[in-house]
Amino acid sequence: MSCDHGLGGVVPFYIDWLDSAPHPSESAIPSGGGAISGASLSITLPPTAQAARRLIEAVEEITVQEGEKPAAELVLQADGVGAVKFASDKMPGLQF
Repeated sequence: MSCDHGLGGVVPFYIDWLDSAPHPSESAIPSGGGAISGASLSITLPPTAQAARRLIEAVEEITVQEGEKPAAELVLQADGVGAVKFASDKMPGLQF
């Protein structure tokens, strides 16, 4: 995959899982869980990351906030399970 924006790994990318491979979400929710009923994605960027901020803010579904260092948080709402949170403030390869 080639990215010409020059912003490295801070910019989310999308994967086409094709029909031949099972999507990871099929096993991501613990047993007994239901369907995903909602999701939110929040990305924290330092003040020096204005180019990345403009690019990410173009995607309406992503919340961008300012902080000292990059971070990301994804929260899925799963029927019968509640909120399942994935978060990291260790984003290797990001330099501003």
